[in-house]
Amino acid sequence: MRVAEILGQREELRQLQVDRRARLVEVLQEADPADLLGFLSLGYLMFDPDTFRESENDRSPAHLEYLALQVLGTGIVRREGVDPMRQRELAGEAIELVREMFDTATWLTMLDATEARRARPDDATVEYALKTRMHSMGVRGTGYAEHLLCVLHGCLAPFDTECRRILGFTVGDALTLFEAIRSVTAKRLEPRGREAGAARREMERMLKRARRRRDVSGTPFPVAVLSMTPTQAKQQIVALMSAWVFLDARSLAVITCEDLAEEAGLDLLTCQAFLDAFTCPPSEFNVDHHAYPVGAHPITLRPILNMGDGYLLPAPSTAIEAIRPLMEDALHKEKRVWDRYVASRGDFVELEATKRLVDALPGSEWWANVKWSSPTTNSDLDGLVRADDLGVRIQCKAGRMTAPARRGSSDRMVRNLKDLIQSAAEQHEDLATEISAHGSAALGFTDEQAQALATPLRIEVVVCLDDVTVWATETHALRKIGTLPADRHVPWVLSLTDLMAVTDLLQGGQLGHYMLRRQRLERDGRIQTHDELDWVGYYIAKGLFFDGYFDAEHPPDAFRLMSFTEMIDDWYFTRQGVRTVPADKPEQPIPPTLKQLLHRLETRRPEHWMLAAIALLDGDDDSRDKWDTGLRHVQRKAREQGWSNITQVFADRLGVTVMADFRLMRPHLDDMLTNHCRTKASDFELPNWIGIAEGVAGSLAVAVIEGNPGLGEIFMRPPPRRVDSDAGVQTP
Repeated sequence: MRVAEILGQREELRQLQVDRRARLVEVLQEADPADLLGFLSLGYLMFDPDTFRESENDRSPAHLEYLALQVLGTGIVRREGVDPMRQRELAGEAIELVREMFDTATWLTMLDATEARRARPDDATVEYALKTRMHSMGVRGTGYAEHLLCVLHGCLAPFDTECRRILGFTVGDALTLFEAIRSVTAKRLEPRGREAGAARREMERMLKRARRRRDVSGTPFPVAVLSMTPTQAKQQIVALMSAWVFLDARSLAVITCEDLAEEAGLDLLTCQAFLDAFTCPPSEFNVDHHAYPVGAHPITLRPILNMGDGYLLPAPSTAIEAIRPLMEDALHKEKRVWDRYVASRGDFVELEATKRLVDALPGSEWWANVKWSSPTTNSDLDGLVRADDLGVRIQCKAGRMTAPARRGSSDRMVRNLKDLIQSAAEQHEDLATEISAHGSAALGFTDEQAQALATPLRIEVVVCLDDVTVWATETHALRKIGTLPADRHVPWVLSLTDLMAVTDLLQGGQLGHYMLRRQRLERDGRIQTHDELDWVGYYIAKGLFFDGYFDAEHPPDAFRLMSFTEMIDDWYFTRQGVRTVPADKPEQPIPPTLKQLLHRLETRRPEHWMLAAIALLDGDDDSRDKWDTGLRHVQRKAREQGWSNITQVFADRLGVTVMADFRLMRPHLDDMLTNHCRTKASDFELPNWIGIAEGVAGSLAVAVIEGNPGLGEIFMRPPPRRVDSDAGVQTP
């Protein structure tokens, strides 16, 4: 089918949307809106944390938020006397219409983007407009709960006094009250659930007797149940009991100010202020903008509806994300307060980002908010962390991505990206330029800071407080719209909550290795995925090299990595305490003897330990297995004969030697190791060699021979291939 023919389907799809929305309005005008929304809010997003798989889940909070927006637009009127079974039918039809409308909206967005590409082939913002619209329309949830809570408290808790005066409640109150809404409904459901469980067991006994007699008289079952399989019959019972549990969903889901005050232990004035602030008024609905699925609409900011006799929270799982934007908007109304808040918020992001990296990099030195000046300019470095030979330079941005930008407005998007990502990247570039021209000391850095800025491995990081998934996951593409320069390397850009998760999951040498491989992905530019944690999940499971996919006879132009966060989700559900079957922290499959050596490097931390750890991690699975086998052999031979070593050589890159010599103490061990590495590098005509040696009493030394290109460049190259003829064990 030609492109023109495909684009011609848009009018048909738009008419489908019109027809579906017309039917949705009819459904909402027939049903009791509180009962319909209440029923769906209680059950639509329920899942079992023990079996949840994101890749298999097609139910989004965005569906309920859009439905709530339509309820707001059609008018909230209590409708008495609607048959309960009819209510369930209407709720089912409503959510199915919404799901179909989201699917069609996705297709229309892609077709509109295709048309825009044809009309403006040189306009790179078209692609980002598509991505942002798709993301804001369907993706909800910008971080794990523990990280979102940390951000909320870190930003807003210092302003409790001002928030209570301006809003009538604090961030702690808001969190307590959103949780109280969930708690009230859960307590209402609990006795019904117990009764339903007992009734289900009794009905199953009745069913068994009826099936034996082939007679349903005296039971609530229809005759048709006798022709069902046992499993089908039991499913009918479960469906019947579920319908009974959620009967009159209005009475379960609608809460009053008094309900909240009693549950949360807060006064009525605080509870009412909270409800007033987070309740979306009907005036916010604009049919021209909100009739069809769209992102960043009013319900995402004010997620509660006033149903007349109480309040309803349609999508409880994402309500926490509305807290910071709403409270910040309130503080913004008082300039003095806002100016102090902006400064405090910025300090929090800088310190939190820096400390998260410090805690994940053992033995590291760190500095925050470092001012510098040169003969031509001055600026600051928000964070600087040094872990041995790895230096991490951090720039943080605490501003917000506006709603128009998230809905795909090209102008607003470019302006927001300039404020958040481009300005931070320019700060990194300015610092690098001035250090190259004048040296670190001339800019005012201390000797220790200058050493941290001159490490062999250097990573520039941009940390944003707001979610920047659409633009950060493949940061290199921002060059196309002028946000980043084409003649300079791409910084590692991510949100603060993503950085929290990365540093929860990866520490020490693995974190350093991940950052280098992550940078290599930006250099390559052919691999795509949804968010940062998909990169992390794939790194943990399989590493972050994809070159094998492009080595085929007919390689793809690009490779799309699907969701890789399921094991990460399981672990965070365990930390949250919602899984009945605990999930272990995801870990790389590193053989035990190699893992032990990496642990010793990270705990003893001889000079150059980070380079040594990265070199050991940088091979493929076969290389790691060879290390493990060889290390066991080296340890055994060294105990028997005093010394032994193993070497692996990676063509065109470097060689790595691990040895044990129980005859030598430091510094003699260091001298022997350095000489050995120089000889090896010369023999194999390689500019780079790394050696690791264990001596008397468990002493540990690392030697580094670095040439041109250096190790920082070497680790950014394609995956290492060993020279098999040299990979082996050397003994006396």
